[in-house]
Amino acid sequence: MKRWFIRTSAASFGILLLALWWRQHSGELEDILPSRWGWIAAWLAASSLSMALQWLRTVWLLRVSPASSLLPTVLTAHGLNVFLPSLLGDAYEVATVARQTGRPARQILALLVHRLAATLGALGLLASAALFSIAPNAAFGLTTLSLFGPLLVDALIPRLARYLGTSPPPALGSGLSLAHLGLALLQHVISAGAVFCLGAAIGRGIGPLTAAAMLSIADLMTYLPVPLAGVGLHHWSVEGVAHLLGEIPAALIALNHAMMVLFGGACLASGLAISRQSVHNG
Repeated sequence: MKRWFIRTSAASFGILLLALWWRQHSGELEDILPSRWGWIAAWLAASSLSMALQWLRTVWLLRVSPASSLLPTVLTAHGLNVFLPSLLGDAYEVATVARQTGRPARQILALLVHRLAATLGALGLLASAALFSIAPNAAFGLTTLSLFGPLLVDALIPRLARYLGTSPPPALGSGLSLAHLGLALLQHVISAGAVFCLGAAIGRGIGPLTAAAMLSIADLMTYLPVPLAGVGLHHWSVEGVAHLLGEIPAALIALNHAMMVLFGGACLASGLAISRQSVHNG
């Protein structure tokens, strides 16, 4: 009952914020439909490549064989994290991988904390790159935290595993931790490129740093307990960071959120379809 109340309250709050945002910017959204389909194709290619890198990061971290067996799990988990609140997609991923591999779910959870740390580090590096021109001290601090955060998490993983009551996975070490961070950064740079492509598609081009800042904030919204990728909170937070950089691309904010939800839905449907086909063939 308590969980239901929290989720319902969070969803209602997000919808209220979306209504307020839409009332303020509805006049700017009349010509939001894309008119340059080449850029839409580039957005789709960049988004698909980013998703492929997410899959490769997970395969590399969990060392699951065959690698293709993780594809429907990663796709479904991404879709769930877009549509549902509070990392429910990650919980699905932990349970599914544990069932597929026979490894303890708590050990899978401890390993996926590595991936979360690398993701947050990559988003922090993108945000700090955007902030350097307006708040260099804050950007330097964020860069330092983003670089050393995954290393600290790697050092704490054995203790986390013991706390969870499972055997600790081997530490990755500083080299592999930074390699995972680098791959996560590449993934999210490509995702920021997808945001840039959407702006070009509707004739509302933005600078690369603004695209990086928008992407980092938008992705962080998916971790909050508000469904549909943090609807409402997403719009206001992305507008706020764009405003700091001298731009308020309202039409792009709305389209980017819509496309993010659409792509999440496609991932969810594809993941479930592949899983069902695998069960049928098995």
